[in-house]
Amino acid sequence: MNRFIILYILLGPIIALGHSYQRETDSIKQLIKTSISATKKIELYTQLGQYCIESNNHTQALDYFILALNLCKQPMQDSLKIVCYNQISRIFFYQKNFAKSDHYNNLALKLSKPKINTVVIEKEVFIKNNENFIPNESLISELSLSKRELEILNLISRGNSNEEIAEKLYISLSTVKSHNQNIFQKLDVKRRTQAAEKAKRLGIIP
Repeated sequence: MNRFIILYILLGPIIALGHSYQRETDSIKQLIKTSISATKKIELYTQLGQYCIESNNHTQALDYFILALNLCKQPMQDSLKIVCYNQISRIFFYQKNFAKSDHYNNLALKLSKPKINTVVIEKEVFIKNNENFIPNESLISELSLSKRELEILNLISRGNSNEEIAEKLYISLSTVKSHNQNIFQKLDVKRRTQAAEKAKRLGIIP
């Protein structure tokens, strides 16, 4: 059999596939020019970038993924953003640019983490002091102890744990611990028991 015929038989499917690929990319490029939504354009640019990676055209793929990223303006498009970051990281890895590969990989990981919004609600609770006790107001003012810190000092002196204080004052445990640290610094102590003992000795709490 003629070697040219053999060559055509072997390469025919590949050539046909190449023509099919070219038609597909041309069709996508034309669609991008129409008045479709930004999200759809992002998806199409991502698809073009993927085609380029499959054909080892990494430079063109990078351009398409960057174009897609530039269109990602809304939080609802974060999932598409993650795809682009991962693909760009993959391209730089192929190019042995590991610093940039790690950078984009970290961006994807950061965006993948669930967003947690912490809401801290504080409620003022009045704690009844001993009727005959008169706090050392001048020292309280000098130490800049807030009403909340005085409330916490009183509760510490009554043997309440951080968890119990958080529950009684309707604040988070981390907020209680933050107030504790401020109290320790102002009273120059290191522990809760020391803070309560010193506050009583100085006439700050009964």
